[in-house]
Amino acid sequence: MLSTNLLCLFLLLLSGRLNGAVLTATTNSDENDESDTHAIKKRQAQPNQMPASVDRERLTKHHVRIRARVEPQNSYWPNRHTQACPQDDIRILINGLDCPDAVDTHGHYLCYKYAHRFRSCCEKCIQLRDPRKPGCEYGDHSHQCKNMDAYLCYERQNREICCETCPRLQQFSRTTEHGCEYGDMTPQCKLINPAMCYRQDIQRLCCHTCPILRNQQYPECPYGDHDGFLCATLRLDPSRCYRVQTRQMCCNACSRLQLSIPDCVYGDHRVAFNTPLGAFGCEQYIRIYGQTECKNPTIKSRCCASCYNII
Repeated sequence: MLSTNLLCLFLLLLSGRLNGAVLTATTNSDENDESDTHAIKKRQAQPNQMPASVDRERLTKHHVRIRARVEPQNSYWPNRHTQACPQDDIRILINGLDCPDAVDTHGHYLCYKYAHRFRSCCEKCIQLRDPRKPGCEYGDHSHQCKNMDAYLCYERQNREICCETCPRLQQFSRTTEHGCEYGDMTPQCKLINPAMCYRQDIQRLCCHTCPILRNQQYPECPYGDHDGFLCATLRLDPSRCYRVQTRQMCCNACSRLQLSIPDCVYGDHRVAFNTPLGAFGCEQYIRIYGQTECKNPTIKSRCCASCYNII
């Protein structure tokens, strides 16, 4: 008797299935779910270190990967063999919405997950599908792409997931140089000072910002002084610019300290004359011992500014 009742129940369920009965399943959109395959995962690479705060601030390249499963091309069509939607249907609720409404509300990216499973989703998504874009038929694979920064597109995985947004960001990028299609490779480039661009690794990471900061009219000193703090002290002793190393380090400051005296562009050299009265620099020595001291070729050469115009 029990077997007969079970058989009847099975036949009734089968009859309802064949007559188009609709089953119901409920799921949640991954839009607010950080644990699913669309969650953002952040990591930091360890590039070469660079100076912080003014010149000593570390600049780190940030990589953010938007996680989503990207299937092989042409795999998103509901039925790859017949190109037809499933005949049977299960009513799928996504965040309490029927699949077509959920696609309109949350985004076309839901089609990648549900179009090949449920007829209602398929019939909605088939209207949105662009077969000319294999692997990107429904646009971006994640809702997170809509607010992404352009530098995130340097990650190959992000370009695959944000297959619609990344080409658009590249199109509106203000840089056309190869390898800098999406502008700076880290948002920290906004914090750098021009001197940081002397470093090759910073030029690569800040490929958009460094060309803007570069002074094209001054190729010998395109980003100004290498060390702003050190070079600011040269005003107290311009003679230090006679050293090649100082001129290279403080190329901007030394150029502004130059005098119009031939062979004496940075004034008197840094010297000390030891006398019975004490040690004196050029100006004090000539004032005490007289202008005739300038007839000495060595003194005239080292005290070129103090001896200038003295016969």
